[in-house]
Amino acid sequence: MRISESMIRYYLDTVTVGYFDEHDLPADDVRGYDDYIRTLKQKAVKHHDMDALRVALAYLLSSEGLDLAAFNGGRYPFDDAEMREIVRHAYEVLFAADEGLPETDLSSVELVQMPVEEWWRERPG
Repeated sequence: MRISESMIRYYLDTVTVGYFDEHDLPADDVRGYDDYIRTLKQKAVKHHDMDALRVALAYLLSSEGLDLAAFNGGRYPFDDAEMREIVRHAYEVLFAADEGLPETDLSSVELVQMPVEEWWRERPG
């Protein structure tokens, strides 16, 4: 399954960049990002990206060699461990009612360079 990196960044930026529109320092606890994760969900539902986002976040969390600092949005220099904590919490908040990981074989996921607008036009489903 091909997934746009720009799509992932679009949603994670809602949390990692949006938070700093109202705060100077990162949240003391990942639950401090919950309002921004709810906004992320509203955007993903609007764009019909919840299924792809679930696979994408699960892929990020399962990819030990992937440095998630690259998804920090640039507003604050979250490192890999901090981003993994944020992504893990977002996954739990967004998909708490779901059991386990998505049924998609995560080893078949390929992150591709594709603008989010193109993703929305051409995505599967």
